[in-house]
Order: sequence, then structure tokens, then C-alpha cells
Amino acid sequence: MVCMFTLPDANTSHFTELVTASGDVIKASGNENPELFWGMKGYGFNFGVVTSMTFQLYDIPGNVIGGDLYYPISKAPGVFKVIRDFVREKADNRISVFMMVTFQHSG
Repeated sequence: MVCMFTLPDANTSHFTELVTASGDVIKASGNENPELFWGMKGYGFNFGVVTSMTFQLYDIPGNVIGGDLYYPISKAPGVFKVIRDFVREKADNRISVFMMVTFQHSG
């Protein structure tokens, strides 16, 4: 399976149609009801029921890699170095690395 586009997010929405609590159908975009449009893009959800949205999609590279890797905390310095070197070598602003360190309570 080949994925051609990224999934839309709050920053790629260009147009929204919604039904308000009073039953009015209104449109919101950067040009039409812009305050409502920007409010809906991340500052609340009590504006109405969204009935339509338009998104901008972007091409993604041919290789998308994801997954979980688990290491004991004793390996942390080496793991951090490998990840740091990988990101530096690729020098690509599309790379996203998420790291989380957890500790188990012992006792």
C-alpha cells in the first residue's frame, strides 16, 4: 500500500460549514466569518456542528517509518546519540522524532 498524502490537521483546514445551535447553516473561512474560522481551528468546539470541511493535502515522501523502540535506561546515552546523529545526517525538516523516558517504580 502506498500513501500519497498526509492526513489533514487543524493547520490545513481552509473552509468549514457548520450548523449553529439556532439551526443556521453558516460558512467559515479566512475570508468569510474569519473570527469563527480561527476560533474553530483550535480554541474551542462549542460553535456548532461541523457538516463540511475542506483540507489542503501535501505530498509525503516514499518512505514513512514509525514504531516504538524500548531500551533500558542504562542505554539512554547511546540511544540519544544515535538518534541525534541520524537527524543531523538527514538534515530534513520533515523528520519528526518523539522520545519519552519512563521510569518504573521499584518498591
